[in-house]
Amino acid sequence: MSDHIAERLVDQVLDTIRDTGAEGLIIDLTGIWMVDSHLCAVLSRLAASARLMGADSIICGMNAQVAITLQTMGIDMGVVRTALTLEAAFKSLGIGRLDGHAPKGGPNKRPRPRTPRETR
Repeated sequence: MSDHIAERLVDQVLDTIRDTGAEGLIIDLTGIWMVDSHLCAVLSRLAASARLMGADSIICGMNAQVAITLQTMGIDMGVVRTALTLEAAFKSLGIGRLDGHAPKGGPNKRPRPRTPRETR
Protein backbone atom coordinates (compact mmCIF):
# COMPACT_ATOMS: atom_id res chain seq x y z
CA MET A 1 0.00 0.00 0.00
CA SER A 2 1.52 3.28 -1.06
CA ASP A 3 1.69 6.28 1.27
CA HIS A 4 -0.86 8.09 -0.89
CA ILE A 5 -3.38 5.24 -0.77
CA ALA A 6 -2.86 4.79 2.97
CA GLU A 7 -3.41 8.50 3.60
CA ARG A 8 -6.54 8.50 1.45
CA LEU A 9 -7.89 5.42 3.25
CA VAL A 10 -7.35 6.97 6.69
CA ASP A 11 -8.91 10.27 5.58
CA GLN A 12 -11.97 8.57 4.08
CA VAL A 13 -12.58 6.38 7.13
CA LEU A 14 -12.20 9.31 9.54
CA ASP A 15 -14.48 11.49 7.39
CA THR A 16 -17.10 8.73 7.48
CA ILE A 17 -16.81 8.45 11.27
CA ARG A 18 -17.30 12.20 11.55
CA ASP A 19 -20.18 12.37 9.08
CA THR A 20 -22.10 9.41 10.50
CA GLY A 21 -21.26 9.69 14.18
CA ALA A 22 -20.08 6.08 14.13
CA GLU A 23 -19.13 4.76 17.55
CA GLY A 24 -17.20 1.76 16.28
CA LEU A 25 -14.69 0.85 13.59
CA ILE A 26 -14.07 -2.74 12.58
CA ILE A 27 -10.85 -3.42 10.69
CA ASP A 28 -11.22 -6.90 9.18
CA LEU A 29 -7.89 -8.47 8.22
CA THR A 30 -9.39 -11.71 6.91
CA GLY A 31 -7.38 -12.73 3.87
CA ILE A 32 -4.35 -10.62 4.81
CA TRP A 33 -1.46 -13.05 5.18
CA MET A 34 1.32 -10.62 6.00
CA VAL A 35 1.71 -7.07 7.28
CA ASP A 36 4.79 -4.91 7.11
CA SER A 37 5.86 -2.02 9.31
CA HIS A 38 4.12 0.49 7.01
CA LEU A 39 0.73 -1.25 7.19
CA CYS A 40 1.12 -1.73 10.93
CA ALA A 41 1.73 2.01 11.33
CA VAL A 42 -1.30 2.82 9.16
CA LEU A 43 -3.55 0.51 11.20
CA SER A 44 -2.24 1.93 14.46
CA ARG A 45 -2.74 5.53 13.30
CA LEU A 46 -6.22 4.74 12.00
CA ALA A 47 -7.29 3.09 15.26
CA ALA A 48 -5.82 5.87 17.41
CA SER A 49 -7.43 8.60 15.30
CA ALA A 50 -10.80 6.84 15.34
CA ARG A 51 -10.61 6.57 19.12
CA LEU A 52 -9.91 10.31 19.39
CA MET A 53 -13.10 10.82 17.38
CA GLY A 54 -15.08 8.63 19.79
CA ALA A 55 -15.12 5.38 17.82
CA ASP A 56 -13.85 2.18 19.42
CA SER A 57 -11.65 0.19 17.02
CA ILE A 58 -11.61 -3.59 16.72
CA ILE A 59 -9.23 -5.56 14.53
CA CYS A 60 -10.55 -8.98 13.58
CA GLY A 61 -9.83 -11.88 11.27
CA MET A 62 -6.10 -12.08 11.90
CA ASN A 63 -4.11 -15.20 11.29
CA ALA A 64 -1.34 -16.13 13.73
CA GLN A 65 1.47 -14.58 11.68
CA VAL A 66 -0.32 -11.24 11.36
CA ALA A 67 -1.09 -11.22 15.10
CA ILE A 68 2.56 -11.90 15.95
CA THR A 69 3.74 -9.21 13.54
CA LEU A 70 1.35 -6.58 14.92
CA GLN A 71 2.48 -7.38 18.45
CA THR A 72 6.15 -7.34 17.46
CA MET A 73 5.74 -4.03 15.62
CA GLY A 74 4.23 -2.56 18.77
CA ILE A 75 0.66 -1.77 17.79
CA ASP A 76 -0.87 0.02 20.77
CA MET A 77 -3.37 -2.41 22.24
CA GLY A 78 -4.63 0.42 24.44
CA VAL A 79 -6.39 1.98 21.46
CA VAL A 80 -7.55 -1.13 19.63
CA ARG A 81 -9.39 -4.26 20.67
CA THR A 82 -9.28 -7.56 18.86
CA ALA A 83 -11.80 -10.22 17.92
CA LEU A 84 -11.30 -13.58 16.31
CA THR A 85 -14.07 -13.18 13.73
CA LEU A 86 -16.14 -10.44 12.11
CA GLU A 87 -19.21 -11.77 13.92
CA ALA A 88 -17.39 -11.48 17.27
CA ALA A 89 -16.31 -7.93 16.41
CA PHE A 90 -19.91 -6.89 15.75
CA LYS A 91 -20.98 -8.57 18.98
CA SER A 92 -18.23 -6.73 20.87
CA LEU A 93 -19.66 -3.44 19.60
CA GLY A 94 -23.12 -4.48 20.77
CA ILE A 95 -24.51 -5.05 17.30
CA GLY A 96 -26.96 -7.95 17.07
CA ARG A 97 -26.91 -11.12 15.07
CA LEU A 98 -25.95 -10.95 11.41
CA ASP A 99 -28.03 -13.91 10.22
CA GLY A 100 -31.23 -11.94 9.67
CA HIS A 101 -32.91 -13.23 12.84
CA ALA A 102 -32.43 -10.12 14.94
CA PRO A 103 -35.36 -9.17 17.17
CA LYS A 104 -37.93 -6.92 15.51
CA GLY A 105 -38.16 -3.25 16.33
CA GLY A 106 -37.34 0.21 15.01
CA PRO A 107 -38.36 1.65 11.63
CA ASN A 108 -36.44 -0.98 9.64
CA LYS A 109 -37.64 -3.83 11.88
CA ARG A 110 -34.27 -4.12 13.59
CA PRO A 111 -33.37 -2.74 16.97
CA ARG A 112 -31.08 0.25 17.20
CA PRO A 113 -27.48 -0.96 17.66
CA ARG A 114 -26.38 -0.50 21.23
CA THR A 115 -23.34 1.61 21.89
CA PRO A 116 -20.36 0.02 23.65
CA ARG A 117 -21.24 2.11 26.70
CA GLU A 118 -24.76 0.63 26.82
CA THR A 119 -23.38 -2.91 26.82
CA ARG A 120 -21.13 -2.42 29.82
